[in-house]
Amino acid sequence: MRHFYDICYLGSNNLQELTEFYKRFGFDGFVLLIKDYDSKKIFDIKKQILDLNEQIDIKIGIELELKNKNKFLNQLRKLRTEFPIIAVRGGNLDTNRLVCENNLIDILINPHKNRKTDSGFDKIMGNFAKTNNVAIGIDIRDFLFSHKKNRVFLSQSLMNNIKICDKVGTNIVIYSGAISKWDIRDPITMSSIGFLLGLNKDKSLKPLQNLYKIIKRNEEKIDSDWIMDGVRLVN
Repeated sequence: MRHFYDICYLGSNNLQELTEFYKRFGFDGFVLLIKDYDSKKIFDIKKQILDLNEQIDIKIGIELELKNKNKFLNQLRKLRTEFPIIAVRGGNLDTNRLVCENNLIDILINPHKNRKTDSGFDKIMGNFAKTNNVAIGIDIRDFLFSHKKNRVFLSQSLMNNIKICDKVGTNIVIYSGAISKWDIRDPITMSSIGFLLGLNKDKSLKPLQNLYKIIKRNEEKIDSDWIMDGVRLVN
């Protein structure tokens, strides 16, 4: 059974509006990614989600930025049990490598970000990402809103990274990155963009389902009966 999930930011819309659009486009759920840890804000969002979860599955995820390595790693350990999705925005090579080597992180977002001479990702990183279950996130909003030379280089970077992921078996997550309800795209449109960037036609829907699999895997780990992947305590 297919489970289509997307990632968005709250932006200018309220949760009710986002929920209505996601239902209309045929999604099973979405992750609301927040950039700053604010316990009060998170609590308020969770209260709103309680009233909407009957309509569609809504999760809260967090996007982190690596500024201080030690502080970042300590923060990761604390946040892992609180959020079903932890993402890190890439671009810097050291950041990209660290994320791929860390099994507490779920998604490396746009490893190509702000790079001019390479795509920020290689086969070695791809193998580490596969081993640690780190998916490579492709934010199509960046692609759709790019122009001229930037779009050409962006396309080349995305195609290179998708090719590496496909070759070594690293998971990919394609998502709208919507900051407005008008940025949301339906699953077929997003899979078509994936196909345009080099994904095999038969695999072009998989990156829209990988997010659901990551969420379920992390929810199982939080369960007290979980021991390790594939092993659970049975009473």
